[in-house]
Amino acid sequence: MKYLAFDIEAANGYKLHSICSIGLVAADENFNILWRKNVWINPRSKYNMNGTKNRGGIDLHLDKALLKASPDFRHVYPELKRLFEEEDYFIIGHAVDSDVRMLNAACTHFGCPSLNFTFTCTQLLYMMYKGEKSVRGLAKIADEIGLQFVQHNSEEDAYASLMTLKYLCESTGLT
Repeated sequence: MKYLAFDIEAANGYKLHSICSIGLVAADENFNILWRKNVWINPRSKYNMNGTKNRGGIDLHLDKALLKASPDFRHVYPELKRLFEEEDYFIIGHAVDSDVRMLNAACTHFGCPSLNFTFTCTQLLYMMYKGEKSVRGLAKIADEIGLQFVQHNSEEDAYASLMTLKYLCESTGLT
């Protein structure tokens, strides 16, 4: 078994299909990093970096010229399908339900079949481990476990998600 952690950022919070970055980090069963990368995607939509009604603007560390020169979702879909549907991966993300909604919206918008994969949310696992009723963001968890990362950079967020799972496994003695 291997782990595949992922995180997605959108160029426009009002348009779920406007994926502009997918961070991916793969590790072996002992959490040794096998590879990590950020897949840049031209969102083919207007940018809205001022946030949504629920969230103020956030720094997504984006280079609009890079995104404009990047392929759109249709062109990265085959690689995503291969990775997400590989049976050997245990797929995780933090607050991953929103990332899955974005993937589904992009698949629909760009005419691609939905990806068929099972995933686990490190945010919910951490909440259960702590016995809390409210969820925590990656930044607060990273502070608690002594991890430094660049928040809202997809690859870094995916890495922090993976390190959250590693912390939980080590703390509980579970695999």
